Amino acid sequence: MVSKVKLNEQIETMSRLMVYGSVLSEQKPDNLMPFQPDRPEYKKKDGSLDTQKHSADVKQMTDLIYEYRHGLIDIAAIGSLFIPIVGPAISLGLELANSSLYFSEDDPYMGGFSLAFALIPGGEMIAKIPAVKKLGRDGLAKLLKKAKIQNAKFTKTELEALEQINKNKKWLKLTAAKEASKLLVQSTFKKLSLPQIVRGMYNLSLKHPTKFNLAKMGLIIGGVWYSYEKLAEIFGIKPKTTPTKPGQKQRSIVKIVSNYDKDWDYKMDGDNFYAKKKGSEEWVLTKGKISDTIKSKVFGIEKTPEQIKLESEYKANKDSIDKQAAIQLTGNLTDEEKNIEFQKVWGDFKFE
Repeated sequence: MVSKVKLNEQIETMSRLMVYGSVLSEQKPDNLMPFQPDRPEYKKKDGSLDTQKHSADVKQMTDLIYEYRHGLIDIAAIGSLFIPIVGPAISLGLELANSSLYFSEDDPYMGGFSLAFALIPGGEMIAKIPAVKKLGRDGLAKLLKKAKIQNAKFTKTELEALEQINKNKKWLKLTAAKEASKLLVQSTFKKLSLPQIVRGMYNLSLKHPTKFNLAKMGLIIGGVWYSYEKLAEIFGIKPKTTPTKPGQKQRSIVKIVSNYDKDWDYKMDGDNFYAKKKGSEEWVLTKGKISDTIKSKVFGIEKTPEQIKLESEYKANKDSIDKQAAIQLTGNLTDEEKNIEFQKVWGDFKFE
């Protein structure tokens, strides 16, 4: 992860390089380049330079570029926050190759900028920043790279892009933040089975009950919406409990098997399955395929027809279901801070 100090140093370097000489270029002869003293509009009747008009025009353009520069810095800064978060997603090949190239060059500023733009769907980007259609995503990345060069000159299209980016920087930052949150969910779900997702969401809600409401969040499988709470019941993830008296805390049903083999003892506690060496006092929580094997072989709990059907339908439409789930889980993230908080909570939790 890139340190904030290093990132700030690079931003400061970029700021110093964006100086007086950054002007609009149409690939014309030097004497016809915008703001050049030799241009006819800067000549007085006696042929001398109209310094007042020339200085005013240059100052206006310099102020405009200064304003645009800070728009780029804001976007690059927010994008840089996602580098450690979506890094794993890049390794899964989720169409962020351009950004990963900048990461490998150890340029977090360029990485953050290109990542922010790479995260936003093309159609949405073009609607807000039409110049993207002319420049392309690579052209936008080159635009920032050019902005880091002293005395760089911009084409008309590049200046239009700078203006459009600055005008829409709030939208760009929020949209990039939200897309990063969605991508984080999709990259997590991509490697999980349906029972693993349901178990993870159930445990996540126990840890953060105000952020993840199992009754209001869920998946659309086979055209039917199932809340995570309902799925937890279907897959036996929501612990079965013993009856209690009013006000008494419910207890999970616990069952121990000691005669399945000669080396191990096994324990079922709700939806959790444990094993320990005979003679040992320490129970070890099992996970994944080992847990599933103990569940079916030792305790004889086989999958129900409903579970088999749901898993089959989910597997057949996994990408679209995961995408819809990501949209729902991030639907209430209405600002950058909420997205960053969500990404931290999600990133700190381990789905198994």
